[in-house]
Amino acid sequence: MKHTELYIKLTQLAEQHKSTGDELEDIKDSDSIEMEAKELIYQYCLDMNYKTPLKFLENKPDFDDDNTFGEKKWFIDTLIVSQADVAEISYHLVSKFWPEEFSTKEDYIESVIAYLESPDLFY
Repeated sequence: MKHTELYIKLTQLAEQHKSTGDELEDIKDSDSIEMEAKELIYQYCLDMNYKTPLKFLENKPDFDDDNTFGEKKWFIDTLIVSQADVAEISYHLVSKFWPEEFSTKEDYIESVIAYLESPDLFY
């Protein structure tokens, strides 16, 4: 998927995400939309043939076989701090889904770095 298409799709998903309500079924829909957005970014990273930087492999968390989403999120996080395009795309997602969360892309990247370096790393 090209950058432009990816940004458009993430923006569309963000609009769907905003329109969900507070009921249990709405929360499930919201989670599903978030997972779809992350899956798009994950697939983009695979299409670009990106690999996890070696420095992160030393502290890779243990993932259960049934926790593929956590492992994909960790993979994306490691690329956010090493690939400018992944950082830009991921920040686009965050700024559209949760606009109040981070004031700048730099703040977002710093939070990802802090999380990856955390002794309590959990996905």
